Amino acid sequence: MEPSFFDITNVSIRQAVNPFILLVLIFVMLVMAVNPVLKTKPGRILFYLLISYFLMSVNSMLMSFGLRDIFINTLWTYFPVMLFIAPLCYFYVKSLVTENYKLKGIKLVHFAVPVMFTFFSLIVNVFVSVGYFTDNLALYEKSISLFIKMQDIALFYIVLASFLFYTFLSIRVYVEHNKGIEHFFSFSEGISLRWIRIFILGMIFYFLIFILSNNELFLVSWISDTVYDFSHTIITLFFIFLIGTNGVKQRNVFEVSNNVLKVANDSSVEAISDEHEKEKSVSSGLDESRKKELHEKMIVLFEKDKIYLNPSLTLDFIAKELDTNRSYVSQVINECFESNFYNLINKYRIDEAVKMLQDEKFSNYSIEGVANSCGFASRSSFSSSFKKFTGKNPSDYK
Repeated sequence: MEPSFFDITNVSIRQAVNPFILLVLIFVMLVMAVNPVLKTKPGRILFYLLISYFLMSVNSMLMSFGLRDIFINTLWTYFPVMLFIAPLCYFYVKSLVTENYKLKGIKLVHFAVPVMFTFFSLIVNVFVSVGYFTDNLALYEKSISLFIKMQDIALFYIVLASFLFYTFLSIRVYVEHNKGIEHFFSFSEGISLRWIRIFILGMIFYFLIFILSNNELFLVSWISDTVYDFSHTIITLFFIFLIGTNGVKQRNVFEVSNNVLKVANDSSVEAISDEHEKEKSVSSGLDESRKKELHEKMIVLFEKDKIYLNPSLTLDFIAKELDTNRSYVSQVINECFESNFYNLINKYRIDEAVKMLQDEKFSNYSIEGVANSCGFASRSSFSSSFKKFTGKNPSDYK
């Protein structure tokens, strides 16, 4: 039977695209290799992730070009490597929002299943290779049959379970991080990790396409090989592009970068969120007189000292100024100001901005100049906050 148009197209797509994907991956990896970010823990985890993609792409290219003699020796790496991707994605997100993050000890248990499958796949692949190169048809068929059963059924379900589990963990870490920002930071530039949302979404689409294209998992393929190749190519290239444009410059949010962020004595934003949840348990230690005293001192800091003009203002900084702890400051903000730290500080900044925009003395200031003068690190965050608190755009006051 002659190959159909889709079979020919399918091979052509793979042969044309796989080398290109490999070249893009190599380029991004070379950029990372000479970039200071590789010296950081998030950078190294991201590099491991790229290596996983690289190994999978090498196998795909060998298959598409029919290089059977080579591919038969690397067959054991393809699916086991895929098991490393989901936990690596999770640990990358985790490493970005955790101070002094270390991927060792009990955390390495997460890689037990991928390592185990890699080990068993390697053993079976040895028998496959021996049977293939010695023309031992019986050994080859038995080994390849065992390999297929192990890879095409059990491994696919494990890939799906791994994907669901680590995607859930990644989303939870991201949500907790942003919750922590609202309670303990007055800014979001460089620490909001908005691109990570797309990173997680890319992770979801990548595995979704893979799962739906697998005949053995659902007994029938939900999408054709051609659709899979197009989708896989687009998502993979986008994923690599996202990593290349953001990952090579993204550092841990707790690292001091241009003197913008410094949070001391904290292990992670997740821990910060946990502390916020525990504030009710320590609130009994703050009596009404002490609460009133802190409230009055904070009003002085805001209205007289205008401490909110500091673009890198954090809850820790105010706690040190008041010679108290962060939980008490947060409690006063929640109960006396009826707000969270982020909204409170930015409300003061917007009020200051409105005064400047209505004052002829500052008529020569640009919108960006007003934003910077009021404690905003970027015009975009200023505009969004201005619209949120006034219902208008800054230009309406000009």
